[in-house]
Amino acid sequence: MKLRTALASGPGYQFLDRGDLSGIFKDMTLWAEAGAAYFNEDFKLADDKASTRGRWAVKWNWPLWGTDQVSLYHFQEGFQSLSNSNDLYVTADTGLRFKVWGGL
Repeated sequence: MKLRTALASGPGYQFLDRGDLSGIFKDMTLWAEAGAAYFNEDFKLADDKASTRGRWAVKWNWPLWGTDQVSLYHFQEGFQSLSNSNDLYVTADTGLRFKVWGGL
């Protein structure tokens, strides 16, 4: 793989914002978006591929203690080819984030 490029556009919606819930869930946020994308993959040895795709993304963040001192999070983004149902590209990142000091 030499270069992967995705150009996308589409609407999004904020399902949960800070303060929408109460108690331990009061700082939780959740948003999603979907739309169309142009997806291009340049390979060093194989033939290059370009396609039109549907794109979705979801981002969830739940600060557990303090203002973002410790947060549970999930981010996912997917690109489904419109011409080949077997051609799907997904990235996902899930974890526990600890704020050590300032922006570090």
